[in-house]
Order: sequence, then structure tokens, then C-alpha cells
Amino acid sequence: MNGKRILYVDDDEAMLRIVAATLPRLAGVDVVTAATGTHALSLLAGGRFDLILLDYELPDFDGADLCAEIRIRLGASIPVVFLSGHEDGPQRHAGLAAGANAFLPKPSPPAVIAAGIAPLLRANATAEVLQ
Repeated sequence: MNGKRILYVDDDEAMLRIVAATLPRLAGVDVVTAATGTHALSLLAGGRFDLILLDYELPDFDGADLCAEIRIRLGASIPVVFLSGHEDGPQRHAGLAAGANAFLPKPSPPAVIAAGIAPLLRANATAEVLQ
């Protein structure tokens, strides 16, 4: 997965630090972080990412609304994975309806996050080659 870039959006500073420090080693990806949905959208406008890892509860956006906005702006080409304590119930349904590819429970050990995103990164890389 070397050379792949992930945008991780979460207002939990500890989670941002842990994921940013460990995913490069575990998954071979570069991690760019944002603490708000607004910051995430500005980063998406100015850069290329291979996957978006998204918390559901942000200070300025509901996760489903942010996911829907990402889909409007970028289409379905970039996988979106929620990392959230709301892996069951209405939030999960709303996130998937907004276009998320998957939900991972929060908190999850970094190795579980790496394993959860790997198939989506591989599938996205294969789709890029076929285009």
C-alpha cells in the first residue's frame, strides 16, 4: 500500500495522534489528519487521497452529512470508512445511506483499523489500474 494517502477526520486528539503514528507502519500509508469537517473538505479540495477515515461525531458536521458532502464533491471513487462508536443503530444506517463503504468500531486497535481498510485500498488501487 506504499504511496497511499489517507485522510483521517476526528476531533479526538488522542485518536488522531495514535492513528497518524501507527497506520504508516502497520498499513504502509501516509496519514493526513483533520479535526473538523470543514478542515477535511478544504484538504480534499487541495489534495488527492486514497481513503477517508471518518469519525461520526464532529464539532461542525454530522458524520452522515459530511460523508454525503464528500460524495457530492468527489463521487464514489474514494472509499469512506467510519471509525465510530456508533457502529450499530441509526447512525450506521445513515452513514451507509450517505455513501460510506464500511464502519469500524471505535475504539479499535490500530492493527484492526489497518486490516479493515486494506481491502478497500486494494480494491481502489485495482479500479485505478483498470481505468
